[in-house]
Amino acid sequence: MPFLDFLKKLFSVQEAPLYQKKIPIYWDSQEGEIIRAIILDGNQSWTRLHQNTGFDENTLNYYLGKLMRERIINKSNRYWVQSDVAEYYKQFYYDSYIKNNPVQKNINFIDEKISEEDKNNFIESLKTSNIRGVRKLLTNKQLFLDGRPLGLVTRDLVHNAKKEIIIVNPFVTECSLTENIKMASAYKRVFLLTRPPEFETDFKFYEKAKCHGSLKESGVKIAYNRGVHAKIMMFDRTLCVVSSMNLYHDSSEGLTYEAGLVTMDGEVVNYILESVKKVLSDERTGLIL
Repeated sequence: MPFLDFLKKLFSVQEAPLYQKKIPIYWDSQEGEIIRAIILDGNQSWTRLHQNTGFDENTLNYYLGKLMRERIINKSNRYWVQSDVAEYYKQFYYDSYIKNNPVQKNINFIDEKISEEDKNNFIESLKTSNIRGVRKLLTNKQLFLDGRPLGLVTRDLVHNAKKEIIIVNPFVTECSLTENIKMASAYKRVFLLTRPPEFETDFKFYEKAKCHGSLKESGVKIAYNRGVHAKIMMFDRTLCVVSSMNLYHDSSEGLTYEAGLVTMDGEVVNYILESVKKVLSDERTGLIL
C-alpha cells in the first residue's frame, strides 16, 4: 500500500482532489524526512540533521546534495528550506490530517470485563512459565526489573495473557515487542493509548505512522491523547508493568537504561485501571476509526 494511502487510512483522511493532485514534493520519501527535519528545527547544521534523521553519513550527503541541486534547500552557515516549500509542507499536513482526523469519542471498550476464571487461568499460566522472576512476583506481588530483562519479561507476558492487554505508551515504533503485540492481537483484545504521530513535533513521524497503522490493521484498538507520557502495560487486569520503557528498539532491548515495577497487587492494579479509564474519558482522547 502506498505510504500516503497508508496515512489516509490511519487518520481516516477524506478524499480531496486538491491534495490528491498537489502532494508536497518528496512528502513520503527520505528527501521528505530531511525537508521536514529542517522545517521542524529551523535552520539546521549537518550534525543536527545527522542526529535527527538517523541517516548514515553517505545517505544524508547524497540526499542533501540532490535537494540543493534542485534548489529545494539551501545552505549558508546552516541548511534551510525554500519558504514556499516549507509553508506548503506545514499547510498540507494541517489541511490533510489535522482538519480531517475524525476520532470516535465513545470509547467504551475499556468497560468490558475479565472474569475471575480468566484471571485465575492467567495466574496459573505464570506458575508454570519460565518468565524471569515470576516466582518472586507470585510470592511478593511486586518485582523490580531493569535493563534488557524488563523488555524480555514484558514480551513473555504479552504471550501469556489470556484475554486482554492494555498498553499506555507515548512512543511506539516498530520493534520486536510491537511485533509480539501484533501477533497477540489475533487471539486476545489489545488496546493502545498513545500520542498521535505529529508532523510538527515528531522527527520519526513517518516511522511512527507506519507502525501505528500496522498495529491497527492487526486488530489493535488505538486511542490517541497528545498528553500521554505514562508507560503502562496491563495483562488480564491482573498484572501491571509500570516502567520507563518506550515501545521502540533501543528502549525495549535494553540499549538505553530503563527500569520499572511489576505488580500483582489487586488494589494497585485496580487503581491503575481507573487511572487509565480517566484518561480515556478525557476530552482530548479519541479512538481512531
